[in-house]
Amino acid sequence: MTSTASVISIFAAGTCFMLANLALKVLEDKPFYILYGAAGAALLGGCMFQALAFKGAQFGLAVVLILGLEMLFSILVARAFFGETYSATNMAGVLLVITGMGLVHVPARAEAEA
Repeated sequence: MTSTASVISIFAAGTCFMLANLALKVLEDKPFYILYGAAGAALLGGCMFQALAFKGAQFGLAVVLILGLEMLFSILVARAFFGETYSATNMAGVLLVITGMGLVHVPARAEAEA
């Protein structure tokens, strides 16, 4: 089972990695020290939270959740701030990823019976 601290760390890591991507997009015309400083700080924070998540969660599941949350947060930010639109097929794919992330936390039948 995943601890509460690991779940919080997973959300924080996904958010930090999304912020690093956002910094690269928004700050592309700024001087390199601002661009790389902002993106580097977000990446460093993401790595720190990712390391914390790995302490209390299964490695493979934590990676899947972090990547899924990064994708979900990126889509939400792109829609809200950049007005990007997505097709029904794109949104169906996002829904499949979210469903998969939920299924990761469903205990196996053997674990539930024990």
